[in-house]
Amino acid sequence: MDEANGGYYSPLHEGGCASILPVPEKNSLRHIPSFMNPDNIVDPCGYGVLSRYYVCDCFSNNVKAVHNDPRPDLGFYTGHYAPYGRIPKSFGKRLREGDILLFMAGLAEYPEDLWDHCRSVKDVRKVLSSLKRRGKAGIYIVSGLVVERVVDIGRTGWVKALRDYPVLEYSPHYYSWDDRTVAVIGKGFIISPPLKIYCFREGLSREFIDLVGRDNAVKIMRNNFRRSGVVEVSYRRVRDIVYLST
Repeated sequence: MDEANGGYYSPLHEGGCASILPVPEKNSLRHIPSFMNPDNIVDPCGYGVLSRYYVCDCFSNNVKAVHNDPRPDLGFYTGHYAPYGRIPKSFGKRLREGDILLFMAGLAEYPEDLWDHCRSVKDVRKVLSSLKRRGKAGIYIVSGLVVERVVDIGRTGWVKALRDYPVLEYSPHYYSWDDRTVAVIGKGFIISPPLKIYCFREGLSREFIDLVGRDNAVKIMRNNFRRSGVVEVSYRRVRDIVYLST
């Protein structure tokens, strides 16, 4: 839900299962497909559907649509090249086959009964502030994608992109006629339980510092964990810290 844009963190349940909440869709859509309606998206943690966690004032004009992307379950992430988006474009820092994208999210251990009644964003953020002080909220690595291909849809067009990669029909960008879209295709994976990289009471985690190095970890933290750029680390280190710790 991206707290930096006025939202709140996604729920982290007992046992380490995370209900990742996509941000509300801000673009005008031709129509709202089922996979972008939180009433139709099943909560992977077994608590019904994701709309349970969206408070009354999340959506403008009561139109429910969420930006359901990235999709590690379907093997893609769609976005834009930097600086407008988060996909690196500069020479020498482009994504290549075999690179690994890791996706971060804010997670909090909310009381389960918080979602039993209609709440406002202000109500949830108040609870979240308390959880941060108590060390029950932080930033986690929740999923990833091993890159196989990067497709610049601004060059190929949506018709060819969908012919080559039909799974991109499930990209929210397709439904907003976004011709600047860049698609990263690959093998996705879910990290369960998520890997904590920052706690508001304890700071950066040792695992995150070991993964990217202290200088990179501090830089990413100061950038509010919104993007990291390309960080050169070995596959073995990612395997040992991210894969083998879950």
